[in-house]
Amino acid sequence: IWGTTSLVVGWAGGRFGIFGLAPQVPTTSSKLAMNYASVVLAALSGVFFLFIKSTKAPRDVQSVNTIEDHSSINLDKVGNNDTENDEYIDTDFPFLNRLSDRIQQILGCGLAALAGVFYGLMFIPDQYIRDHRQDFKYRDQLPPNNGLYYINSQYSGILLSSLFYFVVYAALKRNKPRINPSIALPAMVSGVMWAVANIGFIVAITALKNAVAYPIVNVLPGVVTSLWSLFLFREIQGMKNYIYLGIGMLIRILAAVFSGLSA
Repeated sequence: IWGTTSLVVGWAGGRFGIFGLAPQVPTTSSKLAMNYASVVLAALSGVFFLFIKSTKAPRDVQSVNTIEDHSSINLDKVGNNDTENDEYIDTDFPFLNRLSDRIQQILGCGLAALAGVFYGLMFIPDQYIRDHRQDFKYRDQLPPNNGLYYINSQYSGILLSSLFYFVVYAALKRNKPRINPSIALPAMVSGVMWAVANIGFIVAITALKNAVAYPIVNVLPGVVTSLWSLFLFREIQGMKNYIYLGIGMLIRILAAVFSGLSA
């Protein structure tokens, strides 16, 4: 859901020129057809991934009995839950327990779609500046056309926003935020990896434009994560799952190829 909405919004922003962007129209009718085909295939591939069922037991959040009033959490298998831990599992969002499963599914799907919309829009501001360089002159100099020059402002905004949300969360928890200390370094490493990947995304948009880059960037990471699930975590097992995975990955690769050929 998140990937599909991000793909559609990011692609449409460049292809149709929403929010004042310059429309990015392929030069020939064949390239235009391949560009549309790449988006359709990318969205279609997500349907096959929905049918894949993980073979591992789901994990749930449990509290760790610490001196500081259960201030940290661990991830344990659901089967290990007990009544003592249940008291602390959902203290951050207790209202969710009062919702039916159906409502929780709708809420989760809606939030995933909303996150995808925001992710699809995150490169709109700097693309707008590059499309309207004459309007953003500073001391008779045009703003750079290279997307790498806008990374600092984006990453600074991410850092400040994350800090703000954490401060608000800590205040709401009365200075007792629930943090799992074992994820500190992995979180930093994953943040560095995401930052490097996002730089590649910006370079791709600069070179290929949104209408071409978004279908490629949104489908190929799913192929990589599926391979992790298949060979490392072994979460995908069974012939039916293999068939769904193979078809979905093949369609995603075709979508990326068509999008690249439409440049």
